[in-house]
Amino acid sequence: STEQGDVFLLYSDGIHDQVNAAGEEYGRGRLYRILEKQWSSPPASIVDAVFADVERHMRDADITDDQTVIVFKVK
Repeated sequence: STEQGDVFLLYSDGIHDQVNAAGEEYGRGRLYRILEKQWSSPPASIVDAVFADVERHMRDADITDDQTVIVFKVK
């Protein structure tokens, strides 16, 4: 069951599979750490934080797959 304040994060595998120039994947752990830090933020801010962190990880690497993030909260 859901409760008020629950956060749902839906994302495509292009997020956690994204590699940087060294070939290192972004990974689920890094994604979950962003959610832990941002869980009290509005959904749009969480999405922005995820994409900002993926971009920091990528640096000059190309996007290798679609990247979709959807966040919603139970009110």
